[in-house]
Amino acid sequence: MALPNSALIIDDEQHVRVYAMQLLRQAGIHACLEAGDAELGLNLFREKKPELILIDLNLAGPLSGMDVLKQIRLEDEAVYAVIFTCEASASAVMAAVNAGADGFIRKDTSAQQIVRQLLEIVADPDEDE
Repeated sequence: MALPNSALIIDDEQHVRVYAMQLLRQAGIHACLEAGDAELGLNLFREKKPELILIDLNLAGPLSGMDVLKQIRLEDEAVYAVIFTCEASASAVMAAVNAGADGFIRKDTSAQQIVRQLLEIVADPDEDE
């Protein structure tokens, strides 16, 4: 499994960004950037080119996490884009998948399970061949 070397967390709550950074480090990803709003997140994405992005759906401000996801997918189809949110509705999951999310992880999932899900998302599908 080739882990991403870098990650970007886009969430408007600082404690969530700190928590997500700890989880990414547990998963083996140590170069982590963080953004408290969509605009800064998009700027960091463009400037730093992280390999994995965790995006909250419910960002404060004019742009939502879904807007961020759609813009990222327009600019880069290869980056791992994972929705990391409290939203749990089937419609939110389907909208994220349809917009190009590689994964959808609820924030209230256990830390161990979040790390496992992140590792599954970035696992090389050709690894078993």
